[in-house]
Amino acid sequence: ILVCGKVKSIEPAGKVFRTTLEVVGTREVIEVVSRVDPSASNVFRASDTVLVFGVVVVNPRSSLPGYQGPNAPVVFGGFPVRQE
Repeated sequence: ILVCGKVKSIEPAGKVFRTTLEVVGTREVIEVVSRVDPSASNVFRASDTVLVFGVVVVNPRSSLPGYQGPNAPVVFGGFPVRQE
């Protein structure tokens, strides 16, 4: 899946990080999970618009080792690109 959205927040979720995105062109909010803290590595930060390639994970607690958060579907992101 490819998602484009505005970063609302970045928070730890156990051993991974959860980024809340507002999808561009909608008011839909989705969660993107990553192994690396995107704000610490300057990949992106709150208020940036990003493209993220990833895969939808329906049951993240059982499917993503180290994830601690709601068991609602998330996108496990692996390749973020900040839009300038």
